[in-house]
Amino acid sequence: MTRNAGRFARTLLATGTAVAAGAAIGARSTDSRSPWYRKLRKPPWQPPPQAFGLVWTPLYALLAYAGARALTTASTPTRPAPAGAGTETSGTETSGTETSGTETSGTETSGTETSGAEVSGAGADVGVGRAGLAWAFAVNLALNTAWTPLFFAARSPRLAMLDILALNASNLVLLRRFLRADRRAGLALVPYVAWTAFATALNGAIVARNPDA
Repeated sequence: MTRNAGRFARTLLATGTAVAAGAAIGARSTDSRSPWYRKLRKPPWQPPPQAFGLVWTPLYALLAYAGARALTTASTPTRPAPAGAGTETSGTETSGTETSGTETSGTETSGTETSGAEVSGAGADVGVGRAGLAWAFAVNLALNTAWTPLFFAARSPRLAMLDILALNASNLVLLRRFLRADRRAGLALVPYVAWTAFATALNGAIVARNPDA
C-alpha cells in the first residue's frame, strides 16, 4: 500500500465514522408513522417514506468518499523542485575571472534561498487548505444531522427549513472547495447537493401547506 493509499484509507475511516454517526442520529429521530407527521399536508410529488432511506444510504457513502478524497488531496504536498533547479551557468558567465566566479556563486546562493521559500510556502498552503476543508465538512455534516431532530423530534418544519437553507449554502461552499481540491471529489458530491435541493423544496412545500405546524 502506497503512502497516499494509506492516508486515504485512514481519512475514509474518519469521514465514514462521522457520516455514519450523523446518519444514525437521523434514523433514530425519524418517525414517519407518528400521528403528527401523518396529519401534515404534503405535496403530491413527495416520494414514499421508504424511498428516503434508499436514497440517503448511497448519498452518505458518496459524502464520506468525497470528503476523504478531498482531504487526502489537500494533505498531500506537491514535490518541491530540486535545489538549484532553473539556475543555469552559461559558458559566457563562467569566464574564469574572479568577477565571473563571484557572480556564479551569488546566483547559486540566490537559487537555494528561493527554493527553500517555495517549499515552506507550499507546506503552509497545504495546511491551511486541509483545515478549511475539514471545517467546511464538519459544519455541513452538523447541519445535515440537525435537520431530522428539528423536523421530527421538535416537530418544527419551520426550524427545519431554516436549517436546510443553511445546509444548501454549506453545500455550495463544500462543492467549490472539493472541486478545487480534487475534481472527482467534487463530482461525487453533486448527487448529495442535488438531493438536498429537492429536500429543500419539499420542506418548503410542507411549510406552505401547514401554516400552523
